[in-house]
Formats: sequence, structure tokens, C-alpha cells
Amino acid sequence: MRRLLVAAERPPLRAALIDEDGRLEGFWKFAAGRDSLIGDRFLGRVRAVDRAVDAAYVDIGLERPGFLPFDRCPRPPVEGQAILVAVTRDPVPGKGVRLTARLEEGVAAPAGARPPLRLTGDRPLPRLVNKVGHDIDVLVDARRPAEELNILASASGAFRVQHMPQRDWPTSMAEIEAEATAATEARVELSSGGWLLFEPCWALTVVDVNSGATQAAGGERTWLRTNLEAAEEIARQLRLRNIGGIVVVDFIDMKSPENRREVADTLRVAVKNDWEPCWVGTMSRLGLVEMSRRRSGPPLSEMLKPPKDTTRT
Repeated sequence: MRRLLVAAERPPLRAALIDEDGRLEGFWKFAAGRDSLIGDRFLGRVRAVDRAVDAAYVDIGLERPGFLPFDRCPRPPVEGQAILVAVTRDPVPGKGVRLTARLEEGVAAPAGARPPLRLTGDRPLPRLVNKVGHDIDVLVDARRPAEELNILASASGAFRVQHMPQRDWPTSMAEIEAEATAATEARVELSSGGWLLFEPCWALTVVDVNSGATQAAGGERTWLRTNLEAAEEIARQLRLRNIGGIVVVDFIDMKSPENRREVADTLRVAVKNDWEPCWVGTMSRLGLVEMSRRRSGPPLSEMLKPPKDTTRT
């Protein structure tokens, strides 16, 4: 049974998802300004309309205006207009959030509200549990958050909540944080003797699969075995590192089209249980597979950075 361990008694709020085999599958450390905005609603103001890209730029109170495609609007936006929007993609370096104005009925701003205004509260824990909470046990070290989550659990039936002090946890949060910190290293060892190398770039993440020197003469069968193991581990690492956006995987070259298809299919199956939507393409003759994973909040390496000291001038 998967478990979500939540340390809410003392800030910062932290949560760790442990899989059925006892491996760390996800880790979140919440701090001001670092939580995902996906699903949050704002009353914004249209600052500019760009018909060249069929989109509007909407001020919702963030550092950069949000990008609102025309096809995500019930009617064409007008410059200066106040508009209700929801975030569909978190910001990335150099770009603001992506927005939609197609909201369900009943969403409204308070009377007399003036944009920009955030309409939803910042409650990262219920959002996280709703996202990953499918048939899991949630252990919370603080009584009040546990009681609040129990209300959600009763309504959805998708997870179970228990108040449990950290001293009774199967593993300590200190040990979990140490494992999460180790997961930010570029190299990941495989049991087959090969390894993965994660290389974040400005526009995408590259994952290089290496067979290991001892397997260089192993041939196609050995390369297939390593690639299959790599596909399973890459899916887990993307979740654990919270990597989003475009990912290109450079698998070990294989001559057989059937083997290339098997590896791509294995990766496709491995990401099916991801809590973020993923897409996996086919493998090229050079062993490259393009895939994507929805961005939601900062990557693990960013979450583990100490917060900036804003008291100094």
C-alpha cells in the first residue's frame, strides 16, 4: 500500500510519497511562492491582445502576465477587460502562466472586486492529496490537518487519513529528506550495471541511458534489458524530481525495430500512473524518445533550496 507521510506540525510543510516497495516516489517541500498554481482562479485584467498569436496577456498579480489563448475564451477578450481565469500551466523561466477563461458555472468574483485578485486560497496540502491520493494511506503528524483531510477523505473515498506522530512513522522525515537530496544528483545507478544521466537544459531535460563499461560487448539482448530497466526508472525519477515540460531520452541504440517499440511501450506504461499527464512518442533509429510531462510546481532541486532571505536590503 502506498503511503503519504505529511510533516505539518512545524513549518515548512513537507510530504513524502512512499510506494508499495518502500521507495520514495515523490517529495514536496512547500514554501511561499513555490507551490503550484494549477487550478487556482484569479480575477485578472487584459493588458494586451496579440492577434498574431491569437492570445491575450492577462495581469493576475504575478511577476509576468499570463498567456490566454483565444480558443480558451468563451468570447474574444478586449484590452482593459476584467476577466475570470484559471491557471492551466505553471510559469517557466522567461514565461508566465498559461490560462483558461473557460470555467465551470458558479465561479464568480466578490462584488466590487478589482483585478488583479487571487480568488482561491493557498492550501497546498489538500491540493496535493487530491492529486496523488488514489488508494493510499495518509499519515499526518499534526491533529488539525489530519482532521481537515479526513473531511476530504470522507467525501471522496479515495484515500484514508490517520493522525500519527513522527516518532511512530516507519521512517523519519530526516531520512526521507536525505534521500530526496540524493535524488537531485545527475547520475542514477541501475541494477543492471548501467546508469542514467539527467541533464536539465533551458528548454527541456535530456536523459542519457548508459550501458556501463562491463556490458559494452553484451550485444542487443543486453542493451534491451538495460533500456527496459531504464524506462521504468526514468518514469519514477521524473515523478520524484518533479520534472515537467519536454523530456528527450537517449536510450542505448538498438537495431531491432521490435526492440525499439518494446522500450517505448514500456516507458508509456510506466508513466500511466503518474499524477501529472504524460505523453510518450516513438523511438527513433538513433534511440531517441521524445516525451512530455505537465509542469506543476518547482522541480525537486528548487524545492530543496533554502528560502531567500528577504529581510536584508
